[in-house]
Amino acid sequence: IDITSNYDFDARQTNYYTDALRYLGLANKIRHEGAVSYELTKAGKKLFELTFNERKIALIKVILNHRVFLKVLNITLENIGESLSIDEVVVQMKKSRLYNINKESTFRRRASTIQQWTNWILDQIDE
Repeated sequence: IDITSNYDFDARQTNYYTDALRYLGLANKIRHEGAVSYELTKAGKKLFELTFNERKIALIKVILNHRVFLKVLNITLENIGESLSIDEVVVQMKKSRLYNINKESTFRRRASTIQQWTNWILDQIDE
């Protein structure tokens, strides 16, 4: 599937979503004769066979398998749903010893993603 054209994403959005799928273990990056494509892993295929509501629950479980997301969600729930600041998320990221992050700017950018995904999970609970 050509994600960029099928979903009317720009290249940056496509990179974000494919990287997110790869991070979660739901897709693999394939290089063949200079071309790059992506394919769903076994877990990714299984996820997309589920109904919409089942898929949301399964995706939440996959996200929360990553320690930093679980930690941030738990702290947010302890704070009666009040989101952590970017600085607080960065602290949790550093405590979780995330790999391949060498710059403070990268921590902050990824902390924003963790914050947004956590808020999305909380929104699903509210539905």
